[in-house]
Amino acid sequence: MRTFLILAVAAVVGVLVVSQASYLLSLSQKQRVIATSSFPIVGEAAPSFDLPTLDGGRLRLADYSGRPVILYFWTTWCSICKREMPLLIEYHNTSAGPVPIVSICSGRNVETAEEIVTQFGIPFPVGYDDDKRIAKQYQPQEEGVSRQITAFPFAVVVDADGRVIYALAGRFVTVDGLLETLDRLELLDEETSPVEGDA
Repeated sequence: MRTFLILAVAAVVGVLVVSQASYLLSLSQKQRVIATSSFPIVGEAAPSFDLPTLDGGRLRLADYSGRPVILYFWTTWCSICKREMPLLIEYHNTSAGPVPIVSICSGRNVETAEEIVTQFGIPFPVGYDDDKRIAKQYQPQEEGVSRQITAFPFAVVVDADGRVIYALAGRFVTVDGLLETLDRLELLDEETSPVEGDA
């Protein structure tokens, strides 16, 4: 009886694995990226925001309506964020950044954020989210977790329809890696798509 039960469970698991594999194979590359994400917000509508920028303007998600955008969330005290900033600037300067990048800084004070922007010469818009209100909306708390911890840096890709299609906690590491991610999300044209095997 025990052997039969083990075989039955193994058969059910096997069917589920095959079904899941068949399901994933039936999806486009972009759909697979969305389906396998562990970020709860992926697949959802991107929360709107209207933040002050460090140069005295406003940064609104609505200003990017109808086109994809990369949202990069960082903090003034995050050393990893500072290490990645040159990569983001390099990406921005690569073919003018095929998908625009904007950043949202959660800082302890505006002055420190301004110093970092000046230090790196950040060329893309920087919105200031002093209470992490927007960051928390994009990295929602997991069910059953009593203390909210927002992991910085993290990046979110919003498509032209205003839907979150990708999220990454941590670093992109290389510009080619970022471009390959955008290519898998079907956001690059042939001119900006990385050549196969370059990674």
